[in-house]
Amino acid sequence: MDGSPDELKLSVGGDCLTIQSADPTALAGRIAAQFHMTPKRVGDSLRIEHEAGHELLRDIVSAFPSEITAISLAKPTLEDVFIARTGHRFWEAEQMELKR
Repeated sequence: MDGSPDELKLSVGGDCLTIQSADPTALAGRIAAQFHMTPKRVGDSLRIEHEAGHELLRDIVSAFPSEITAISLAKPTLEDVFIARTGHRFWEAEQMELKR
């Protein structure tokens, strides 16, 4: 990963939504069907990168209010860059290494 921290964060492609649900797999399928985008499963959460994250947050909460236990919106962090490039959190990579 080359570049300054700010350059790396800009590479993520928008705001980052993190969605918690009792059944993230089912919710991911419903979000994909309704909004024509595929949330990434990261641990027990769903992650979506979207340019107008505040609008998408509103739309997802309106569409699935009883399926969402928590949702957050943030500007990209270096952790988001790592997740975007690897598909998992940093500490999950460490756990995978320990299991080997």
